Amino acid sequence: MKREWTGNKRTTFATIGATSHSSYERAAGDFYATDPSTVDALEYAGKLPKNKTIWECAAGQGDLSEALIKHGYEVISTDLHDRGYCKGGTDFLHTKELLAPCIFTNPPYIYGTD
Repeated sequence: MKREWTGNKRTTFATIGATSHSSYERAAGDFYATDPSTVDALEYAGKLPKNKTIWECAAGQGDLSEALIKHGYEVISTDLHDRGYCKGGTDFLHTKELLAPCIFTNPPYIYGTD
């Protein structure tokens, strides 16, 4: 079986010690893509949002956004950086208004706590 996802290969392990205090060099722009199969797993567990309009505010290359669209969601995708999927330049941590009633994202690890 061919695996289609080509996101960051370190993602699986990024949650271990994933703070700004890590002992290794962080990915450029703190980019750690989430495997889109995460959306399938959340659906299976009955944990996807009930609201069908979602803001994916750290959309990266669109992995989560596209998976959510396949599940019937209307997704507004933004990111701080332009990674070729959506317009960059939106810092959701400083945005004063919600672009959708529900946020679904893989937030920047650099702001994680110990």
